Amino acid sequence: MMNLTQKETDFIAGIKRWRKDLKPLKFDEIFKNGANNIAFISVDMINGFCHEGTLSSPRCAAIASKLAQTFKIAHDDFCLKNFVLIEDSHDENCAEFSDFPPHAIKGGKEAETIDELKNLEFYKEMKIFKKNSLSSAFCKGFNDFIAQNPQIDTFVIFGDCTDLCVYQLVSHLKLQANEHDIKRRVIVPDALVQTYDSPQHDGDLYHLIFLHHMSIGLGAKVVKDII
Repeated sequence: MMNLTQKETDFIAGIKRWRKDLKPLKFDEIFKNGANNIAFISVDMINGFCHEGTLSSPRCAAIASKLAQTFKIAHDDFCLKNFVLIEDSHDENCAEFSDFPPHAIKGGKEAETIDELKNLEFYKEMKIFKKNSLSSAFCKGFNDFIAQNPQIDTFVIFGDCTDLCVYQLVSHLKLQANEHDIKRRVIVPDALVQTYDSPQHDGDLYHLIFLHHMSIGLGAKVVKDII
């Protein structure tokens, strides 16, 4: 078991207090100026990280139904059209498999979008971009989408994993905007992102630390939930 210094213990306690004080964000607030400038982005909500396979996690699966309901409300009640799914999809000889067990191989069940999203009536209207690494920054289709939709200045991020692909996506969106002097709001709801748990990876701790760093280090707006 890790022995923490008093300073480290106090630091983690402070972040826990920060998280406890997070406030939910209302749909009405997000859409107060309409839906044209807003995109809801789900990253890696695929079977291979939620429902089956070596890297699947019940923690990630646990947010699936709530994510689908959140998308439905945004679509049905606020006329949102900009739904984006960014998903892992790898060849069998993918270089990333030197670092992680094989997962989300093209054409396999693991690489498919979770049924919770596929069962939404407007699923076929969603824009789906496939990526071959942790970072969406190298996903050409997604970057083309951003360039083709300069009116979008608010990105709400959902999915997994908090400390991996979610963090990389938030970093890309914020740093790209800063580099080009673009005002861009990136929102991350605590209740709708998640990470896995393992003996070498404390899910609660990594989720907490990376949520906090997205706020203080990247300037994202971290909220408790979307209501």
